[in-house]
Amino acid sequence: VTGVQTCALPIFLYYLLEKNKNILIRFAGAGGMQMLNKKDFSGLKFLIPPLPEQQKIADFLTSIDKVIELKQQQITQAESWKKGLMQGLFV
Repeated sequence: VTGVQTCALPIFLYYLLEKNKNILIRFAGAGGMQMLNKKDFSGLKFLIPPLPEQQKIADFLTSIDKVIELKQQQITQAESWKKGLMQGLFV
């Protein structure tokens, strides 16, 4: 990365934080109400690529999320169909 990137696209930031959720949870500590404050975040370092690369990464991950969602819907439909077939066997 050349230079320091000081801003991030919101969707890229979402994926970055989602991917590092376990690290953030450890920083937040145990207990019922987990919170991160500015001091907690100031100790974290992330390499942020340039904006065009962020957009490519975010677009790629978004398209994968859409495929996963579609496949999950297909699984749910197949399970419902299977349930209907099984109920038909025991009528």
